[in-house]
Amino acid sequence: MQVPGAKDFLVKKAYEVAYAAFRISRHREAAIADCLQRWGLGMLEGAATADIGKLSRSCRVVEYILRIGSDTGVLPSSSSETVIREIGKIYSAITEYGKEDITADVDVRDIFSRGDTYKAEPRGKKSGGKMESGERAISVNRQEQNVSKLDSEDRVDSKADSGFAARKSAILERIRQCDNDCRMGDIVGGLPMVSERTLRYDLQELVSLGEIEKFGTGPFTRYRIKAIGGGTDLPIATGGGSVDGNLSSTVSL
Repeated sequence: MQVPGAKDFLVKKAYEVAYAAFRISRHREAAIADCLQRWGLGMLEGAATADIGKLSRSCRVVEYILRIGSDTGVLPSSSSETVIREIGKIYSAITEYGKEDITADVDVRDIFSRGDTYKAEPRGKKSGGKMESGERAISVNRQEQNVSKLDSEDRVDSKADSGFAARKSAILERIRQCDNDCRMGDIVGGLPMVSERTLRYDLQELVSLGEIEKFGTGPFTRYRIKAIGGGTDLPIATGGGSVDGNLSSTVSL
């Protein structure tokens, strides 16, 4: 559940920080000024387009530029600290943005019919209308097989899904875009053409396949590509374009 006004707050605060970065960088060394202005605009773009990964990365870069500029005397310390405090408010808002309310109690009693009890019709009867013990065992076994079949059909088998390969590629690319530290909300926001339920099944499948790792619980759950050989498995994406465009061009959901 998204916190009301969270996006508006992020856009407003990103604009303020970017504006301050432009003011601070005036008449400063070209390298520092260029970095501050470029990443400040990146913050504003990320907030305006609800690209939380881009916003978070840009905030981090601006913060470190301000710190090194302040420590070396290139930037004024008091102004830098003020802007860094405001960036901290953006981090806090990002934590709230997209948070799911997993504690809310949902009343599902009205969904189910009341007083309904299923009774299986006996297939064969002996004298007196009673089934023999062997026939009862066969009937029960058939009922259990039918329930098992319905249950298995209701599950989404991601590996057998013809679109799983394309969604897998898009999910991994989305995790890379988030610096290999991606929340469920980031993945859902980056792949709007795929239902959240399907994405959850796909993520669970990728975890079971050992391709990604899952950390945390509830709204604090994060995913990252599993390390291979002691390093982080982050191959460079090629071909450009957004995750949505790549996915929509390869699979129809």
